[in-house]
Amino acid sequence: MSAEIFGLHPKNPEARKINQIIKKLNDGAVILYPTDTGFTLGCKLGNKSAIEKLRRIRKISDKKSLTFLCHNLSNISEYAYVSNLAYKAIKKLIPGPYTFILPATKEVPKLALNPTRKTAGIRVPNSLIAKILIEAIGNPIISISAKDKQRISKLLDIALELKAKSERKIETPILNKVIAKILSSGKINQTGTALKIYYAAQINTSPIEFKFFVNNTSLFKKETLRYIEKALQKEFDLFGLPIIVHLEGKQSRKSSRFHPKDAS
Repeated sequence: MSAEIFGLHPKNPEARKINQIIKKLNDGAVILYPTDTGFTLGCKLGNKSAIEKLRRIRKISDKKSLTFLCHNLSNISEYAYVSNLAYKAIKKLIPGPYTFILPATKEVPKLALNPTRKTAGIRVPNSLIAKILIEAIGNPIISISAKDKQRISKLLDIALELKAKSERKIETPILNKVIAKILSSGKINQTGTALKIYYAAQINTSPIEFKFFVNNTSLFKKETLRYIEKALQKEFDLFGLPIIVHLEGKQSRKSSRFHPKDAS
């Protein structure tokens, strides 16, 4: 399973990184993110596969409703029926750490509901990053506590370790030496015209990106790229991180994105 770490400024989160997180959420990712009640697991409300994934991670029964975060009171009214009395109470208490159990509208997916009561837990967080994510995605975000403090600590330790690795810069001579070793391993099919990597360089971090200058990009089939990328992960201890390889040759240009889960 691959993981990506986004370090956000607590008072002025970078728009570029926010957009990257939103893309991940739209693609069905489950994220660990900070709210005013601590770190929580979340996904986009309305993404069936993401909700199922989150339930599996936290081992939550289908019969239990999921709490989700809304941007403001107006946003709540899109997903729940709010009586006048409830409206007045909620208005006084938001934003904050209060979850309101309300009758859900049809906008709430069945996967997030209590199936017998048709209710949902809704909250408006007092957290800048959480509010920016909700507003940017234009949809509520599921919010489930990341279990106990010990597990959160372990998750954060792993996240920090992966972040440090994703920011690693590999010296060009060392990279090219490893590339030469991989190509001479005899494990790459060189039937017909032999593929060649004339020069390689790291061009970015977080995620790590490499650029290979090659004789012909069409010679680099999917399985060949997967082997090279897995070998790079092993040589530079990059397991758990996505790697992006760009190929540039005389005849064509293309990019390949590799995620560790593809190797399973």
